[in-house]
Amino acid sequence: MAVFFQVGPDRISIRPLAFLKPVSIVLIVMLVLMPFVIILLAHQGDPGQLSYKDLAAALIMLPLILACIPLLVLSRRTLIFDRISQTIFTQTLGRKRTLMRFDEAGEIVLMTAIGLYYRLKSKGDRYGKGYRISPYFQGQDKDKDTFDNTLLPAIKAMLQERPAVPATDYALQDAGLLQWYEQCREGYRLKTGKARKQYLPALILLLAALLYFWYRRYFQAVPADAERPYTIILIFPFLLVLAAFTKRICFDSSTRQIIVYRLGFAMARYSRDAFSGFNIVRKTYNGLYNGTDVRLKFRKAGSSREQELTLETFNKTVPIEAFLKETEWVLNH
Repeated sequence: MAVFFQVGPDRISIRPLAFLKPVSIVLIVMLVLMPFVIILLAHQGDPGQLSYKDLAAALIMLPLILACIPLLVLSRRTLIFDRISQTIFTQTLGRKRTLMRFDEAGEIVLMTAIGLYYRLKSKGDRYGKGYRISPYFQGQDKDKDTFDNTLLPAIKAMLQERPAVPATDYALQDAGLLQWYEQCREGYRLKTGKARKQYLPALILLLAALLYFWYRRYFQAVPADAERPYTIILIFPFLLVLAAFTKRICFDSSTRQIIVYRLGFAMARYSRDAFSGFNIVRKTYNGLYNGTDVRLKFRKAGSSREQELTLETFNKTVPIEAFLKETEWVLNH
């Protein structure tokens, strides 16, 4: 693999997608030559038999050739750590986009996909995808050794030069400025505005369908036989959606329990003493991002079995850090 980074006294430059350049060049050459090879074979290898119509037919490959241009552009994308401005930014064909300041940079994580590669996380978005800072590596190859032993220490040394970040405090929470929780009789309760918006349309639709079929069943003289099962079948999804709609999570300060209510009844109880940490789960459906869950983990003393309680699902990962901070404050009160 060609050199994909440069380390200078005031700047580190990385082209994490540099490997796309040879790939795109090979594809373009193949797409250019393929139609001519096929035409020559059709004319038994005699170039003298080629006509303008044959050459025009080769233009069918033009859209595929043009589709390779974005790969060339991506291969030129450069991620830059600038010591002077204390910022991290990307530059593509002269266009510059700032990603974060040095004091906003979080951990560098080794990821696994087609191969191994590194991503830089933002301190304010630790549970997001982050920013890719390396090409793919296949196991312990020479390029990965170079990255681990040369580039990675240089990046960490530069980031450590950033100004010290003040210790986290709970001044806003202590002042009663809570964004995701509200006070209740037991202690604190997770706000449910998002859940109401999410399940309300389905709840209204199912209720309307139930009322319609019940009206047809009990108030019309001759209801259709095919409609009668719906008066019973629709009850079950209606109750499931209603249970999700009425879900409430309360942090009881007196009993030190976390109580989950559904339909107004306490359905589950978790002891705060069994709390063992947070679990951040990134969900996908058919390969598409479907939100990130923030869950509480519980483990009873002497038990290896762990339970989880989903608190909230975020479509964007940026607010998760603040949500965790507020949840920790509620857990301690």
